[in-house]
Amino acid sequence: IKPISDDQSGVRRYNLATLYLIVFIKEQLDEGFTLSAAFEHSKDIRLKSRIVHQFFRETFDDVKVTDSTKGYGEIDLGEFQAEDGSMQHFKGVVDEKGQYVKIDE
Repeated sequence: IKPISDDQSGVRRYNLATLYLIVFIKEQLDEGFTLSAAFEHSKDIRLKSRIVHQFFRETFDDVKVTDSTKGYGEIDLGEFQAEDGSMQHFKGVVDEKGQYVKIDE
C-alpha cells in the first residue's frame, strides 16, 4: 500500500481503491483473519469485482429508476429466447422486497 506522491504538502494521500483495500483488510482482521489471509481474500474479491464490473459494463441495456428517494430501480440485463420461442427480458430489481431478478415478456 503506497500513498499518492505529493511532494508539496508532505501529507500522505491515498486513492479510493487503496482506501477500500485498507478498510476491507481492517474488517477482515476484526473478524479474526490473519493479515496474510485478509490480503489473499482481498485479491480474490478484487478479481471478482473486476469480472462483475466488466459484465455489467458490457451487458445491461438500461437502468430504470423507479424511486429516486429510496434508491429503487430495475436493470434490464437483456433479452433471451424462452423454451416456448417467445422473447423475454431478464431484469435485476432493487425495491422494498430487496434485490432479486425477474423475467418480463
